[in-house]
Amino acid sequence: MTRLVCLLGSPRRSGNTDLLADAACRAFQEAGGEVETLALNKLDLSPCTGCDWCKQDHERPCIIDDDMQRVYDCMLSADAILWSTPVYSWAPSVELKIVLDRQFAWGDYQTTRWAAVLAGRPVGAVMAYGDPDPATNGFYHCYHIVRVVATASGGRFVGCVHGAASARGDIRQHPTVLDDAAALGHKLYEAGLRRQGLA
Repeated sequence: MTRLVCLLGSPRRSGNTDLLADAACRAFQEAGGEVETLALNKLDLSPCTGCDWCKQDHERPCIIDDDMQRVYDCMLSADAILWSTPVYSWAPSVELKIVLDRQFAWGDYQTTRWAAVLAGRPVGAVMAYGDPDPATNGFYHCYHIVRVVATASGGRFVGCVHGAASARGDIRQHPTVLDDAAALGHKLYEAGLRRQGLA
């Protein structure tokens, strides 16, 4: 069974970011896959302290004993990964940014067993923002952050779907964006199959 892990980076459940993630996850399931979602705001996630412990080879990637250890395991047990976040202050949400910072331990610049450990897993992203202009709302900055972390961790970034929506549920007024999110779900499924050698 091809598995997707979806990290929900919005602190607002059933908001616009979650609706985009739901569309992608539903398409992944309809294609025949299995989905696990993690609401990051429900987890105990501590920020990186810059201690450099991860620059040495250890049995686990990070010394901090919190729920990030579970997040690491979930991503490594998945065949595909979806990150979802609103654009807050021209960047990913705090919840997702902690995860991305803690993936420093997985960087291709490391010399440990954890370097680039995503090993070709397909990674996608969905993002929602209030200001409709991507040139001023921080989307491009946010996009660059998630893409660089995905590839530095050894993943293969396969796409990002994004759209403007402010009040809860406004993204439904943009069905083409939801269709694009579903297409990303299918793309992640097919990429996951190929990584398994099943397609």
